[in-house]
Parts: sequence; structure tokens; C-alpha cells
Amino acid sequence: MSIFIFMHVGAELDTPQMMVDSIRLTNKSPFIIQCSDLNTKKVNGVNEVFRLPVDTSKLMTARLELFQGLKLSEPAIYLDTDMLVIRSIPVEDIVDDRRFAVCRRVFDRQTPFNQEMRGQVFDEYARLPLGAVFPFLACTTITKDSSFWFMCNRVLDYLDPKYKTWYGDQEAIKHVVHQHRPDEIEFLPEDIFACLPEYTGRIRSKPSILHFKGHHRKPSMIKAFSSICEAWSSSRFNK
Repeated sequence: MSIFIFMHVGAELDTPQMMVDSIRLTNKSPFIIQCSDLNTKKVNGVNEVFRLPVDTSKLMTARLELFQGLKLSEPAIYLDTDMLVIRSIPVEDIVDDRRFAVCRRVFDRQTPFNQEMRGQVFDEYARLPLGAVFPFLACTTITKDSSFWFMCNRVLDYLDPKYKTWYGDQEAIKHVVHQHRPDEIEFLPEDIFACLPEYTGRIRSKPSILHFKGHHRKPSMIKAFSSICEAWSSSRFNK
């Protein structure tokens, strides 16, 4: 049984619902934990809801506090809600002899970094490409236990307060990775563990997780989810 964890706050439930349903369609007996504030509704199909009175105006802090607060002592995969899991994920095997696994950026590495986000200015990274600023994504992470999130929270405490609003999780993950030896880490390629839908026809790999980042990809997520459901129904019918 693999443990899947995600954070979701707010009234919009369609996106996390598709993500949860995709996990249940493609993975055998998953245990799914929703991390939320005190008010967000439970997503159908989750096994457990873990809540803390987090400040949702500081999403990066909220995210890391919730993941740390679970205090898990076993392996788990942490996902963003704008993702669809399309293959079984062997969570425990991936971190069998590693402390944690992080998603390595593959796409758009040479794209100029966006210095202005959510009213904050990150001009310390001016004129640098995205791959140099944030080589690791926060959308897919697998940990052996909760110690990874304790380390990320400790880093975030020392960062400029603007990182508590945005980019803080990626910045913290980057610091934690640099504090460990390569043989302690498993690197998950983005094209397999967080593949953008427009790249699926251009790569040789077979993605395990699709990432529909941004509102403009929501229609693509709905279409892909429908296809997953149809394929699953067909396979059940033909058995």
C-alpha cells in the first residue's frame, strides 16, 4: 500500500477530485491523505484529512507546515493537485535506499526566470534561466519519513519573508538537496513524474504522472481524466 499526500485549501474541488480519482484508478489500495486548513471540504475518496490552522495567505509556509505536521515515519509521495497519476507508483521502492526523492526539472530549463510573482520581486535571480534558479520542482516529492519536511521548514525560516508567499518550497528543496550527498537522493525526471501534457507526444519516455500546471491547462486535464476513466472502464469490461 502506497501513501499519497496532497495539500488543498479553498472551495474549488474539481481539480483535487480528478487527481484523487486518478490515483485510485491506477494504484492498488492507495492510502490518500488530504492536508488542509480548518475550513476546506474533504475531497471524496481520501482516507484521512489532516488539518491545521494555517495561514493560507502564505501558501509556502502552510504547505511545509502541514507536511511536517503529519510526522510520518514511513515512505509517502506528495503531489500537487493539478496532476493525474496514470501509472502505478512504487513509492517504497523508489526511496528504498535513499532519504528522499525530488523532481528534477527537464522542460523549459533555459526559459528566463520570472522575477515578479504574487506581488513579490525576486530580483536576486535576475537574468538567470529557470533551470539554474530552481532545478527541482515541488510538485512531486517522495520521502522516507517526515524529516525532509522538517529540514525544508528550517530553511524557509531563514529565507526572506517573500518566499513564504511564493517559490519558498522550491527554494527550500534546493537548499536541502545541496546539504546531502547525491547517493542519499533519488532524482525523479520531470518528463516521467510531472510531465506537461503538451510534451507527451515529443518524448520517448512513458510518463507516470501528468502535470496540468496553470489555469490554461485545466481543459486538457479534464479531457485526459476522461480518457483515463474510459480506458479503465474498458479494461474492466474486457477482463
